[in-house]
Amino acid sequence: DENSSITIELLSPRFHSTAYDVKSLSSGDSLKDQVEELEKNLIIQTLQETKGNILRAAKKLKLSRPGLHKKLTRYKIDPKPM
Repeated sequence: DENSSITIELLSPRFHSTAYDVKSLSSGDSLKDQVEELEKNLIIQTLQETKGNILRAAKKLKLSRPGLHKKLTRYKIDPKPM
């Protein structure tokens, strides 16, 4: 049914500008892989918006500072060049 589809226009504007391609869901990656890729892209985008300020990025993402540090380590993201 056409009315039951979620389109990019229905999502928060924050998701409109992410580098994440929703169409890539059919790429064969697992849900876990897709969620991790989305999370990584949102972290990178937020760090760019905050010019690499980890505390401000953590607040925007509603994460603790140590929680964001763990994710930066897990995804091998260096906030310095942001």
